[in-house]
Amino acid sequence: MNNFEFRRLQKRDAEKVHRIVAREGSFRVSPSEMSVWHAQEIVDWVESDDPCYGALRGDDVVGVCLAHLHKAVRKLHIENLRVDVEWRRQRIGNRLLELTIARARQQVAGGLRVVALAKPDNIAILGLLRAAGWTRGDAVVWMQRDVGPPLDLHEKDVRQ
Repeated sequence: MNNFEFRRLQKRDAEKVHRIVAREGSFRVSPSEMSVWHAQEIVDWVESDDPCYGALRGDDVVGVCLAHLHKAVRKLHIENLRVDVEWRRQRIGNRLLELTIARARQQVAGGLRVVALAKPDNIAILGLLRAAGWTRGDAVVWMQRDVGPPLDLHEKDVRQ
């Protein structure tokens, strides 16, 4: 891991983060959700106080951990943990998780519950999490309801 720089993501990284996330699409719990965040959404995210970290090799972003911290309930949601295929199995994902969790712990008092969503067939992320001591969470049913004008979420899908 000596050839990598690990740091909080910044506005200037948004396009590169968008590219790495768009390669495989993002986790979706229903077909009506957008499959990839747009570059401006990533800018807004990394400029927030949420802990979002990247692994860089030179100017290239080769790994990201995008998370939302819900301070009131002391819960950190890992929304997207991604390392380019060619750079996997070098503990980059582990380091990104460590940094993200450490930053979140600085922002809340007491304990912190960390939740990561993964598709059941995403062997890479499930293997990483299990090897790091994570356990399967409680089974949940995802329910959703759109509020306001009808949403055409596929219109903006960057993979079209």
